Amino acid sequence: MNATAKCEICNIRPVPSLQVRDNAGMSRDMKYCVPCYEEAGWENTHADGHDEENVDEHCWICVPELNEAQREYAPREGTSREGMVVHVTIRATGVEKAAEVIAQLPSIESWDTKVAKPTKRNGQVTKLVFASTVQTFELRWDFQGRFITGTVTEDGKTRKVRNVAEALRLAA
Repeated sequence: MNATAKCEICNIRPVPSLQVRDNAGMSRDMKYCVPCYEEAGWENTHADGHDEENVDEHCWICVPELNEAQREYAPREGTSREGMVVHVTIRATGVEKAAEVIAQLPSIESWDTKVAKPTKRNGQVTKLVFASTVQTFELRWDFQGRFITGTVTEDGKTRKVRNVAEALRLAA
């Protein structure tokens, strides 16, 4: 389902995923948000089961304060990326990302670098190894350019590196 699809009833809230619709008991072809779907169910229950003399304290029609479909809707906002430093191009291959990392290595020390390009033999993994006199880094990307894992070895102790940013920070 397209993330921008709007509810056919209120035309404000987005249509939820198939899993959410299944959990709410909706038909998969319904293009309603959950509050509008529940409100329609309460309208049917109200029309079938009770009137003003027999008020149901859980009924959205009898007790309008419970009606979630009438509440103010605030759309979700994305995370601000302002000030974020991107060290490698997002949609690049592993080989391109390795070259970008090498270009950003601090020039204080001389680094020995080696890039193992992806082949069938190594499972289509790009591996970058760069080493100085005190540190050795190993970074790996899969065939789609996603960061898989990284390690740094200092004084004979190896530990994981979460991402390229951390590797470059530790190399400085």
